[in-house]
Amino acid sequence: MRQRKTHRIKTVDPFYCDVLRGDKKAEIRRHDRDYRIGDILVLQEYDPETGDILGDYAVRITGVVTWLEFPEGLKPFYSMLSIEPMY
Repeated sequence: MRQRKTHRIKTVDPFYCDVLRGDKKAEIRRHDRDYRIGDILVLQEYDPETGDILGDYAVRITGVVTWLEFPEGLKPFYSMLSIEPMY
């Protein structure tokens, strides 16, 4: 059985703050990693002007829908990841 993975991904504002407030409950991401339910996403607040990481926030993946399952709604090689905070 596969061990739970932790994925560190850069996220820019306002999306980072939307997750912190609980307003954003999903991420659309290129499916270039083996995202699975139960994995941890460490969202890193990224400043594209300076290249700095300003903070991070961990969430758990609660659902994964790939472009193969929903081709009319997602670009090829992208997935929608449902997320919840890790309290």
